[in-house]
Amino acid sequence: MTQEHYASMNPDDMGEGGGLLGSDGPVNLTWKETRFVLYDYNGTVPTKNPALRVLLVDEDGAESEQYWSAGDAKNWVPSADGKRLQSVASSSGEVSRTTNTGLLMKSLVDSGYDRDALATGDVSTLDGMVAAMHQVPAPKRGNQAAPMPRADGRVFEKTILVVEQIVTMPGEKKAATGGRARRAPAAAAKPDATPPANDPASDDVVTTKAREAIKPILEDNLGDYPEGIPKAKLVSLVFAVVKADPDRTAILQSVNDDGFLDTEGKVADADEALWAYEDGTVSLA
Repeated sequence: MTQEHYASMNPDDMGEGGGLLGSDGPVNLTWKETRFVLYDYNGTVPTKNPALRVLLVDEDGAESEQYWSAGDAKNWVPSADGKRLQSVASSSGEVSRTTNTGLLMKSLVDSGYDRDALATGDVSTLDGMVAAMHQVPAPKRGNQAAPMPRADGRVFEKTILVVEQIVTMPGEKKAATGGRARRAPAAAAKPDATPPANDPASDDVVTTKAREAIKPILEDNLGDYPEGIPKAKLVSLVFAVVKADPDRTAILQSVNDDGFLDTEGKVADADEALWAYEDGTVSLA
């Protein structure tokens, strides 16, 4: 049975390869729901291709769906729940960083979002983030035709909506900053890759490793996160602990799984509950 391959959303892992805002500067937008879909750009292209769809909410409560291209349907399709891109080919390549999704993810990392948290490929972990976003000119690609003039003769260059600053991370309460965006802490440099294990660990071994990593992290970070750690941040913190473990991919997948976090914190063989999981946040029990 062929193992499923999901695309990393870390722009460092990606291969080589609009229209919400005007020019008045960045606007704070909440990422209400982030999923992959197949999209034909309102019938303007003959074949539906994968795209990242984000339901954005402005500070007045107005909602808008925005789409970023994410490659070719010959290579990638959304997973059943839309949270990841799944490879349809036998190769395990990655989405091109020159796609609009790749450029959006790069802007996230440049704004301080932890690149290792994006490596799971689960874009639903971005739900709830508030970011200051603005339009930038789209890169020229291949034989892309020049933009057509409007009826009044004016020509508008294509643009892409990207992140300029992160206001609040997913799961964090909005800071009392008067609506001004703040820059998130810089992400650490990507560590050197460690070869995967030849034989995958059993589920029990992975579960034990994940549980043993999570509780000390919750205890050590209690001062910074007294109400619990958002799941996306927890994945990043666990990565720092297990990055040299050959089973780290399976461990991180467990930590990123809602079902694991909901059940394993209160397992029957523990003397007491290890943690509680609610509304995307993990806290000491």
